[in-house]
Amino acid sequence: MSKHLIIFSLFITLFFTACSSYSVTKYFEKDDFYNRALQYTKKADILKDNEISIMLNATYLNSLDSKYNNEYENFIIGVYHTNSKVKGLKNKDYILLLNNKEPEIINPIKIAGELNNLPLKNYWAKYYLISFKKEKFTLLEKSIHDLELSYENILKRNKNLHIELRKEKKLKKRKEIIKKLQVTQNMSKIKEKMKQHRQEVDSLEIANNKPNEWKASLTFLKEL
Repeated sequence: MSKHLIIFSLFITLFFTACSSYSVTKYFEKDDFYNRALQYTKKADILKDNEISIMLNATYLNSLDSKYNNEYENFIIGVYHTNSKVKGLKNKDYILLLNNKEPEIINPIKIAGELNNLPLKNYWAKYYLISFKKEKFTLLEKSIHDLELSYENILKRNKNLHIELRKEKKLKKRKEIIKKLQVTQNMSKIKEKMKQHRQEVDSLEIANNKPNEWKASLTFLKEL
């Protein structure tokens, strides 16, 4: 009787040891994925009246796992509009860009399985697997190591581009004027023109001094 009891006890011990070992291994696998994903996950907001209007969070997959490091820059992106009835990327007032280029592939996804362990996930957000075409460089060219992922209000983006263009034109014009004045060595006139130009540029900066009210921007180190 005692022999049977010992065998039964040994069986129970092995059974629970095996179950415990499986659970612990599973836990550390999840924890490892979470920690790796956390390194390549970022979040940004767009504000309206000092309150969050849009939440953007993104995980850069090329750095997370080599299987995603292909001819595309791949992201899992979550977008949440707090007030708009049109959710996610269906909202046509906004545009998603990577280094000012639109995505090649957009696939809506559900955060489940392994992806359920993504950090900073927002259960109210719409999630997508998004791929942008990689920029190609020759060996003699200098590659761009930073990726700027942005979600922008289209109307305000266009206004900002117009302001930047005006700033460039003013800068170019200033250089031409200074070059002509340098020939005459009229330093007082040069200083006057430089002061005037700074005031004009400052006025343009003031017109666009709250980019977080129309743009959420995230920067990632490019995986080569």
